[in-house]
Formats: sequence, structure tokens, C-alpha cells
Amino acid sequence: MARSTQLLAATTALAALVIAGCGSAQHSTSSHGSTQASPSSTASSAAERPADIPGVTGYLYTGDGVIEYLQWTTSGSSLQGTAIRAVATGTPPKASVATTSSSFFGQTRGSNVSLDIDLHTDNGVYSRDSLTLNVLQKDGAIRAIVYRHASDDEYNTALAALKAGVQQRNDEAQHSADQGSTEQALTKAYDSLLSVERSLRSDTDALSGDVATADNDLAATRRDQQSVLSEVTTADAASVCVDAAGVNVDAVGVGVDANGLKISLSTIETDLGSIHSAESKLNDTLQALLRIEPGYNGQGSALTPDAVRQAISTAEALARQSVIRANDAVDHVNGDVTAAHGYAVNAANAGDGCNPPDSAPAPLTHLD
Repeated sequence: MARSTQLLAATTALAALVIAGCGSAQHSTSSHGSTQASPSSTASSAAERPADIPGVTGYLYTGDGVIEYLQWTTSGSSLQGTAIRAVATGTPPKASVATTSSSFFGQTRGSNVSLDIDLHTDNGVYSRDSLTLNVLQKDGAIRAIVYRHASDDEYNTALAALKAGVQQRNDEAQHSADQGSTEQALTKAYDSLLSVERSLRSDTDALSGDVATADNDLAATRRDQQSVLSEVTTADAASVCVDAAGVNVDAVGVGVDANGLKISLSTIETDLGSIHSAESKLNDTLQALLRIEPGYNGQGSALTPDAVRQAISTAEALARQSVIRANDAVDHVNGDVTAAHGYAVNAANAGDGCNPPDSAPAPLTHLD
């Protein structure tokens, strides 16, 4: 209420608080009274309307982010009453409405009135319709603060409107915060998908190295087998069997190459799982953003929904192509293993009494 020399400045500050969502205010009517904080997220309860009490006079001031209500009774020229003040405090989205109350005393002389509260006196004039108090401001100026005649029910209505305004600003601030954080999450999910794509592409390209190694070892196995076949008529049986055992070692080497490819396939399987997870995360984040802001179109430098969908489509195509290339490598290396084992069998059979070669390893299986 307007007993404080800081009232007008305080109400101006409160206006900035509610509009900009920051700052706080103080007033002398709350310094010695009771205080109750009312979270803006809780709407005023639908209480019964207050009764009209004969002899009680009320005046209401409403400003941006603040309301003040004075009610008093008179006895002759003396009056006493209660000042109630409600102020929007805190920063959206966690702003609230705090109410304070304090007692005051005063005197009337005709239409003149003086109110004593919190160790100072405010002077003014009043009528049936209004109350005007001259209040010394923080900057040294004296300014008139005007209250209108009001009832307890009108005070309740003004309080509900103040709380609704704070709640609206809380909702707007929370909406903005949710949108901002979700846009950041969208960018992070997008970058994560690109990173996984790079890993999958690199690991898929590396399969060609596994295939080349198997091919080279298969070629060596074939050359050694041919040497064994060519020496059958000229070398003794023991020498032939020794060389045949060498062909078996070559063939085992091709099997080892196949195992290397198997390890590479395991890495690609991990990449595929990661890329599917990243696609899902990116899509879910986009859907969450569109729920928050249905008209979102990637304003400014933000990602557009079309760009996100294109990234997901590109990742899906890369995953399919990687599976195809991986399975081609599987078929190729399985063929190398089979051929190498055949060379080892031929070399062993060429000699007289040579030990049979090692069994060929189980073929590699396709990726799903």
C-alpha cells in the first residue's frame, strides 16, 4: 500500500519484474506484518464470497505486479485498519505472489486523512469513491497514489488476476525454456547421428582391407599347393608331405583372416545399433519439439524439420548399404576359406601318407 516513501518506485520495479520476468520489490507495509508466499502455479481457491461488514471502508490500488488493499473502521475522527499487499516476486518460470499484511492507525478531518504505519505518516484526501495519498518517493519527489473504493470481494478478484498473470508469464517462460533446451537437444542428437555415420562409414570401408588380406593369403596358398603338385614326381614322399603341411598352414592363415573379418563385422554390428539408436533419438527429439512448438520450422540457424528427416533418411540408407557390403565381404571371404582348404586337401592327397589338413572353420554368417 502507499504508506511507504518508496511505493511508486516499487510499483514501477514490480512492473518490470512481471513483464521481464526478473527482479524483486519491497514495501514498508510488509516490514512489520505477516507474510505468506503463494506459488503462482496454484490458482486462487473458489472460496465463498466475503461478507459485507457495515462500517468497514476499503480502498484498492492495482499496478503492474502489485496490488494493495486498505480497509479500516472509524471511531469519531480516529481510524484503524489493515493494509494488505500482494506482490509478484521471483523470476519466471518460478515466480510467485507474496502477500503481506500490517496494521495501521490514522485520523480524518473532513475529507483529509493521515495514516500512521511503520513509523511514518502518509497524508491525503478521500471520498466515497477514492483515496489519494501523497507519498515521498525515493528520488525525493512527492507523488500522488490513487486508490479506488473497493470491497473485499473486489480485492479477491484483483488478487486472482495478479496470480493468473504471474502464472501466464511462468507458463510462457517455461515454454520458452523447454523449446530452447529441446532445440539444443535436437542439435546434439543430430551431431551424434552424424558422428555415428562417420564411424559406420569408416568401419565399412575397412572391410576391404580384411578381404584383401584373405585374398593375398589365398593366393599364397594356391602357389604353395602348385609347388607341391609340381614336385610330386621329383621329390621324396617326406619332402612332399612337409610342403603339403606348409599349404595347410597357409590355409589355416586364411581362416585366421576370416576371424579378423568376424571381428570387423562385430564392430559394424555395434555401429548399426548405435546408428539406429541415434536415428530414434533424433526423431523423438524432433517430435518433442513439434509438440512444444507445433509451428516450429527451424528459425534462424536452427535445424529445420526437413533437415532432420533428411539426416535420418540418409543414415537409414547408409545402414542398409553397409549391411550389403558387409555380407558381400562375408561371401567373398567364406569363398576364400573354402578354396584354401581345398588347396590344402589337394596338397595332402598328392603325397604318399601325408597327414590330412585341418578342418576348415565354420563359415561366417550374414548380418541381418
